[in-house]
Amino acid sequence: RQLGGLCGVHCLNNLLQGPHFGPGDLAEIGVLLDQQEQALFAGAEVGNSSASDAPPGGAAPPQEAYNVDMSADGGNFSIQVLTVALQKFGLQLLPAKHPDGRRLMQDPGIATEAFLCQYRDHWFAIRKVADC
Repeated sequence: RQLGGLCGVHCLNNLLQGPHFGPGDLAEIGVLLDQQEQALFAGAEVGNSSASDAPPGGAAPPQEAYNVDMSADGGNFSIQVLTVALQKFGLQLLPAKHPDGRRLMQDPGIATEAFLCQYRDHWFAIRKVADC
């Protein structure tokens, strides 16, 4: 039985067939993404943007973490966290509504090796095991 909201961790490790990620790994990615988003809202320099690129008046950064659940039984990670984590393995997570995703979904059996799905705040992986 799963403890806490670690389905994102379990989903990725299931997909990759090994213990490649722990809750700390994904939390680190989530915190970094939240910091980058807050810096963008504040107009601070992030990558190639700078304070001069900020909208007039500068929007206040959100104080809430959106990419990682910091509650006591936390571990519910955003799609952005899972995307960054999979990039470390050279894998691309493409939303089904993405233009390329729509084209690929016309024949999902040959389009991909796996799907990551979220249902009722629960992540799970569906992997291709053998040719149909």
